[in-house]
Amino acid sequence: MSTDKIKLKPIFILLGIFLLSPLISCNILNGNEDFNNSNISIISWNLQTFFDSVTEGTEYSEFKGSSSKWTKEKYEERITRLCDFIESQDADIYAFSELENANILQDISNNLNSKSIKGGKYKYACFGKNQGGVFGCGIISKYPLENLKLHNIDFRYYENQPELRPILEVTAYDKNQEKFSLFVCHWKSKSGGEKETEIWRDLQESLLANCVSKAKNNRIVVCGDFNRDLNEFQKNSTNDKILLRSFEGENQVYEELVNPWLLSTEKGSYNFNGEWNKIDHFFLSSNINFLKFSTIKDFTNDKGYPEEYSVRTGRGYSDHLPILCQFSF
Repeated sequence: MSTDKIKLKPIFILLGIFLLSPLISCNILNGNEDFNNSNISIISWNLQTFFDSVTEGTEYSEFKGSSSKWTKEKYEERITRLCDFIESQDADIYAFSELENANILQDISNNLNSKSIKGGKYKYACFGKNQGGVFGCGIISKYPLENLKLHNIDFRYYENQPELRPILEVTAYDKNQEKFSLFVCHWKSKSGGEKETEIWRDLQESLLANCVSKAKNNRIVVCGDFNRDLNEFQKNSTNDKILLRSFEGENQVYEELVNPWLLSTEKGSYNFNGEWNKIDHFFLSSNINFLKFSTIKDFTNDKGYPEEYSVRTGRGYSDHLPILCQFSF
């Protein structure tokens, strides 16, 4: 295995090692695509502790052991409901976080193919997480995915670095075979204290900015759960774009991207103690034509909040709302 090392201060970045879903063959399995519509739509969703039904030992306590209410039947029901959602929305690409493994993407594919989606509409998928990690990120797509990479942080200044999920990068294509760089993120949560964990989100932002910088001659789409509210990012006051911060040596540099929340009247995608937060994001490079952004409110409770999943009852979906972004080239 070979890796590139990017010299940052004070972080050390490893690029390279990645895991592939069994679906990442990047071959069209059958059928022809409809290239009449030039728009492309992506739905990004934190699926909230989406474990499969096989115990590996890294599961959260409520998903394993003799006292657990988690069953194969509940897993299969979650897969069925997720596939119902995928089929009803019919987005071109779905980017998911908090997936346990690539087998879940395979089960999604098998379930979709057994439903009314004939010929396997979502022919491409990829998944990545760190060895020994609990969760990773995954993508399913109607159009080809290539050149999968995972980008990681190894920060030796702290002895007890928490589990940090890698940034998933892939080359994706639209209906007309125009390519773009797609990044899927799931940053460190604020559990353990907002101030105490801020260093890890700062490092993940710096890593993302460096990845974007290396790909900035391409079209760039970034999405995922950043566990950082819109107002916690630095904004360019002259044009209302977000500035991702990166550290190169002694200097701080910025990568400027469009964030659709700045153009939206939506309240947020995550609700904590009755307060809405905008922590699930899309970021787009300026060479992409932004068309539409919205939260998908199909899965809310009687208060209008996201209906989080309960292992005990088997009800609910996720404590995050899905977010949709549509754009063209």
